[in-house]
Formats: sequence, C-alpha cells, structure tokens
Amino acid sequence: MRPRYSTNWRAAESRIRRLPVLVAKGADSLIKKRASDLVKYFHDGIKGGTFRLKPLTTASIAAKQSRGYEQPQTALYGLGDEDPKRTYANMMEVKKSTSGRKITYTVRPSSRKHHSSKLRLRDLFVVHEYGAIINNAFGVAGMVVRIPPRPAFRYAYRKLMREIASQDPSKTVKQACVRYVRRGDSEALRTIHERSQ
Repeated sequence: MRPRYSTNWRAAESRIRRLPVLVAKGADSLIKKRASDLVKYFHDGIKGGTFRLKPLTTASIAAKQSRGYEQPQTALYGLGDEDPKRTYANMMEVKKSTSGRKITYTVRPSSRKHHSSKLRLRDLFVVHEYGAIINNAFGVAGMVVRIPPRPAFRYAYRKLMREIASQDPSKTVKQACVRYVRRGDSEALRTIHERSQ
C-alpha cells in the first residue's frame, strides 16, 4: 500500500523547502544592518559624549584646542569627521566574508594609520579600549604616561545588545513561518521579511 498525499500537503512541503532560503535572505540583511548599527553607535557615542568616558586632562584639551579641533573636550573624537578615513571615531569597518554558503559580517578597526600618529588605528584601538602605561614617554627617560581605558566599543556593543534584546522578533517570526507553511499566507511571508530586517 502506497500513501497518497493531498495537494495541500504537497503545497506545504514545497513551502517548507523554500522557507530556509526566504529566512536566510532576511537574516543576511538583518546581520548586515546590525553590524552597520554597531559602527554607527560607536561613532555617535564618541561624538556625542554619551558613553561617559573618562574625561580628558586640561593639558589634552588645550593641545586639541591649539590644533583647532571642533570638539577638543570630547574624548577620542579628535579631528572627528574632518578626516573620515583616519580618525578614531570613524575607524570601525564592516567586512563581509563568504565561506561556501555561509556569509559573515565582521566589525573591526581599520588598519589605516591615524591622522596624527604613526600608529595604525587597530593598534590605537587596543590602547584606548583597554588602557596603557607608556614608560620613557616622549623619549624622556623615567617619564611614565598612563592612558586610562576608554572602552567606547564595549559601550557601543552593549547598546546594540540591549536594543536586540528589547525587540527580539523570534516568536513573531516563528509563528509567521508556521502560518506560511500551513496556508501559504502572503501576510505571514511579509511578516517574516519585515521582522528579519
């Protein structure tokens, strides 16, 4: 005896086969958007001073004022948006990589050199994110300079994670997937696309 499947079952089976592709497209754009949001939160948090980073010393502010910086009192902002490729606030990049069918988006510091230093931005990131102690600073024997941690990236990441947690669409997407498989509901398909972006 061979089972005979109804046309409804065959339609549902067809929709099940298409579902991973539909969800994957939405997931790809969602991951890319979240990576871009992280870059934006990093930049805007530094520029707006919303991360409550350790304030700059009076000497640092005076040095930045003498260079004509727009916001000399804002930690990590420096030349800011005047040189969008070589400043700390603008150094984060989204890189896309593909391995087979798997697509990954990575947020990372640029390898370009800082506008006023010989250091690469990615090396400067480690100094500011975790802090550093420089012995014999400025070539002066015995001079020690302590750079306090100003973890702007960590704060930007926390902001993104709080936002994701507050709008977790997984339950809505799951219910929409079930409706789509059962009935081919175009409204459910629209919900899957909207909530996955």
